[in-house]
Amino acid sequence: MAIKTAHIIGLGLSGIAAAKLLIKQGWQVFASDDRDDLTSTAEIEQLQQDGLEVMLGGHHQAIKRSADLVIVSPGVPLDAEVIQVRRSEGVELIGEAELGWRNCKGKLVAITGSNGKSTTTALLGEIFNQTGQPSFVCGNIGLPICEIAHQTTDDSLIAMEVSSYQLMSIKDFRPSVSILLNMSPDHLEYHSSFEKYCAAKARIWMNQTSSDYLVYNSDDEVVSQLVKSAQLSKVGFSHKSENDKSDHNMIHARVSDSLDAEVSIKEYKLPGRHNRMNALAAMFAALLIGVSSEHVEAGVLAFKGLPHRLEKVRELRDVVYYNDSKATNPESSICALEAMDRPVVLVAGGLSKGEGFKMMRDLIAEKITHLVLIGDCADEIEADIGDLCIVHRTGRLWESVSLSAELANSGDAVLFSPMAASFDMFKNFEDRGNQFKELVHKLT
Repeated sequence: MAIKTAHIIGLGLSGIAAAKLLIKQGWQVFASDDRDDLTSTAEIEQLQQDGLEVMLGGHHQAIKRSADLVIVSPGVPLDAEVIQVRRSEGVELIGEAELGWRNCKGKLVAITGSNGKSTTTALLGEIFNQTGQPSFVCGNIGLPICEIAHQTTDDSLIAMEVSSYQLMSIKDFRPSVSILLNMSPDHLEYHSSFEKYCAAKARIWMNQTSSDYLVYNSDDEVVSQLVKSAQLSKVGFSHKSENDKSDHNMIHARVSDSLDAEVSIKEYKLPGRHNRMNALAAMFAALLIGVSSEHVEAGVLAFKGLPHRLEKVRELRDVVYYNDSKATNPESSICALEAMDRPVVLVAGGLSKGEGFKMMRDLIAEKITHLVLIGDCADEIEADIGDLCIVHRTGRLWESVSLSAELANSGDAVLFSPMAASFDMFKNFEDRGNQFKELVHKLT
């Protein structure tokens, strides 16, 4: 029997994970990347010893080789020349998410949306941990699904964050439960329009059948319109459903008399209505996949949240400092501000995604005492909302933290919620958030 050959386009985390899986299964694998050098050299060197052939500086050499399967990494434009060549050859072309799913056992819940994906995925993973069954958290949250596929068994429970990029290259991907959290303009430089971005997100349920479930945010008008065409069992969640108890202090997910779970809002560790919505989505999905109410409730109460998502850093002189570096768009920062119950000194700015910031105006007027701006889009932010509060400009993050500490009064909060991407000054949002936390801990 002839050995099958696979071409991997892009050698980031996903490409490396796909190469590992395919080599383990006996495939002959070669990979190409636009970059001239790669960061994960030790891992790639090990793969090369195992038989991986690497071609850097473009794909021109790789496309001269025939392949039985092509794996495209997330973010590689699907109209790229190398993709067009491979498609013209009639070879099967899929993404790493599809490859991993094909090799997974157990039940998989896939989570997508514009905001809250990672928190909901990690929270669902905590719920799954409570069951004692083999459980995994993977996907766009950091660990590629191909990394965990060989470890799964028939009783495994898998929580997978799925991006719009990943959904563009699925083929048969079929989760037991899919979750659509919310929709707002994002990644338009890749998808070219909001309509195409929405269509990419809707692919998450394209292979699901009447025996599967779609959990969706019925408070989001775009989401509600988008799911109308979905031909499967749909379960909506709403912030109103968390208040159907007489004392209005519970997060309550009820599918039926036997599928019902609730937790106290006071005992839930994550602040803000958006985090209660994330909890509702995870609770509904877990109940639908067969997790008991007791395990659902225990998982929600045990979950402490993820770094850089409205993360409490410290309290100093009755001022609370929050790191919300993951807020790479205005919608995320709106959620953070809505969760604040103190006057806010807001540190914001970064690389604009082109949405503008006027949608922030009401909350800025209501919540903000001082606005400390940094980064590439400081002018744009000030033009859109700078008339509503006192604006300060700084050139570096340490200056922003130092100035914010001076401006904040006892009883205030300093919130680092940039409203923009990080790539103007930082490696990524994690680097940005870690630097903020380090600077805050140095305050005396």
